Amino acid sequence: MKPQTSLYYRLGIACMAILLAGQVWAQNVIQNGDFEIMLACPDTTSLLQLADGWFEANIAKADYFNTCDVTGVVSTPTNYIGSEIPHSGNGYAGIYIAEESGPIYREFIQTQITEPLIKNHAYQAEAYVSIADESTCYPSAFCIYLTSDSLMDTISNGFNTQMTLYEQILCTEPQYPISTKEGWYHVSFCFIATGNEHFLTVGNNYSEAVAPCVGSGGMPAKAYIFVDDIAVQPMPIQTAYTDTFFCKGSSVTLDVSQFIEQPLNVHPVVSWTDGPLGSVRTFTQEGVYTALIDNGCAVDTVRVGTHWIYDCPEIFYFPNAFSPNNDGVNDIYRVQSENVTVDQLDVYDRWGSLVYSGTQNPTGWDGTINNKPADVGVYVYVLRYTTNISGITTNKCGTLQLIR
Repeated sequence: MKPQTSLYYRLGIACMAILLAGQVWAQNVIQNGDFEIMLACPDTTSLLQLADGWFEANIAKADYFNTCDVTGVVSTPTNYIGSEIPHSGNGYAGIYIAEESGPIYREFIQTQITEPLIKNHAYQAEAYVSIADESTCYPSAFCIYLTSDSLMDTISNGFNTQMTLYEQILCTEPQYPISTKEGWYHVSFCFIATGNEHFLTVGNNYSEAVAPCVGSGGMPAKAYIFVDDIAVQPMPIQTAYTDTFFCKGSSVTLDVSQFIEQPLNVHPVVSWTDGPLGSVRTFTQEGVYTALIDNGCAVDTVRVGTHWIYDCPEIFYFPNAFSPNNDGVNDIYRVQSENVTVDQLDVYDRWGSLVYSGTQNPTGWDGTINNKPADVGVYVYVLRYTTNISGITTNKCGTLQLIR
């Protein structure tokens, strides 16, 4: 039992349980966001229109992939541009989203929102993205655009210029590119609706200068992504509960931001109901503490229960020598301890004269007497301490060697 409780002390946490609650998900207003409903099975590229409800936003043709394809060109998981198991179901869409040092070419997919968003209400837009194996660079931006009308450009296969239609521009930050081809990357954003959002478009309208395609080495390169499970729905209110255990008299530090998944476009403000600010907090007492995480769209809650462990052993380390020669190594005589409170440390010379006395967790003896170097030799220490568990105060004593 003794090694186990000592480990608890060093980790600061004996166990932790987290429960998310309050995630009440309303109806997704994106039709066929998982690309499962199809008008016919795709058997070649550029057939996005076979995914019911989806169409392009310019003349560049996007792809629709589905397990039903027997040609292998646009099948899942393996197809002409890579291999990826659908995030859910059997289908997903695919678009060229960025390029580097080459002709501007962008593909956008869009759909009509199935019901009006409520003005001034908080919503979350999300999607799952995977970089295709044949991509020769990594996109540094992925965007979801919500517009008042369809972004239908019948001339261009590059950037979209109908900026007056944009109600929401929700993009990952270019300085944090999606730089892996392994699995799906969850992209989520929150926003306050204007009530004029009627269409959703997925793509990237950033220029290379603002959001370069990473890893091309300066050569012409393109990035292609698979997209699945697109959704827009009311912003969930999240609540997390966690319990943490530590030895009485010690402490534990937690960062509560790790317990709540936040959208990518927010910078949450964390406040505690008992006063402190910030997501990182050190606890020394038992109790229940509540943190409120305001991301600008919703206020989430984390409740932390702190509990003392009562069978922690008393641990001491008494150095048998120290060398106060100002070389930065072992210059101070200190007593290290766990699970006790050091009340006083006294040091006596061989004739019984007190040469050092430090109280309330003393920082230690620097090897001087009246600001002058003490003689080399043997000294006696007396340590007065109180156990954190029982509250009993007692003494320990021993000898130490001062060397130079």
